[in-house]
Amino acid sequence: MTFYYPDNFFESKARWHIFPLLKALLKEEGHQYEDFQISDTFNHADCVILPMSWNYYYRIDCIDQILNYCSNLPRDVLVISFVFGDFGVKVPNAYKGLVFRTSGYRSKLPENHIGMPVFIDDPVAKYVTKEVDLIRSKNELATVGFCGQARSFGWSSFFDMSKIVYRNLKRLLGLSVLDKQQLVSATYLRWQLLDVVKKSNKVISNLIIRNTYRAGVHTNKAYHNTTLAFYDNLRTSDFVLCVRGAGNFSTRFYETLAMGRIPIFVNTDCLLPLHDTIDWKQHVVWIEVSDKKQIPQAVKAFYDDLDETSLNQQILKNRNLWIEHLQVFSFFKTFFNAY
Repeated sequence: MTFYYPDNFFESKARWHIFPLLKALLKEEGHQYEDFQISDTFNHADCVILPMSWNYYYRIDCIDQILNYCSNLPRDVLVISFVFGDFGVKVPNAYKGLVFRTSGYRSKLPENHIGMPVFIDDPVAKYVTKEVDLIRSKNELATVGFCGQARSFGWSSFFDMSKIVYRNLKRLLGLSVLDKQQLVSATYLRWQLLDVVKKSNKVISNLIIRNTYRAGVHTNKAYHNTTLAFYDNLRTSDFVLCVRGAGNFSTRFYETLAMGRIPIFVNTDCLLPLHDTIDWKQHVVWIEVSDKKQIPQAVKAFYDDLDETSLNQQILKNRNLWIEHLQVFSFFKTFFNAY
């Protein structure tokens, strides 16, 4: 598949806001990778990429120019774009192309908004060395892991929700283009879920609970002790609790799959990628947030159905899912093959 992007709407210095597939292709020699390549001319392209996020186009105040550009394209040309960040921004109704995004509430979004993974480097290559180290022994009870930030209800939770009220009010008054957010403190929600796990005799807890994000680390994150502890926690667990953060998605969800572990996916109206292609309930313990007290029972039922062979087959299946469908090139290849 060949892509074209309008260079006058591109800014290389704002690298976080570059469309992920375009960013990956631009790193490749000759701007191509297997089935994908970039064309210098529109006439030779199958698809047009808006190269920067909608957040960025709002920031530089060029939404009208973007819409005008899209309206002048032939009607049969596929245009793709993306929304960046935890909260997302309003995409104008006049835009008729596809919008890829990690965040958002599935039931509230138009059909042209497409779930996209959080793209991460392979943690096995960086932190585990060999896939054989992912093998697990089957025990009487499953081990549930979590390493991250969580807090009981207090001033921090009240402050989190106050910020959401403030942002939603600004949006209501037309002073912000950020998407409306549910009134929830993510750190308190995690604390509630972890409390259920800790108090249960149906699972073994393997929990590292921190008061601040990454324990306050700001530099050398990739090899800091807190990151090593995070991946060691994944490695030494069978299941890992995965629930939204500030935005309605979980990076930990993809880190868990990449490590071959089984996510306990707490659904908060999430926009999962490839939901028409992947049978997600074959890879995760699926829990609706309203059923959060049932986590230990659901994990035990899933685990009891496995013997040691099938447990390790599940580990391999989940890791292969990430490799084959949730890395940047494999995701877009799977999406466009099914589109």
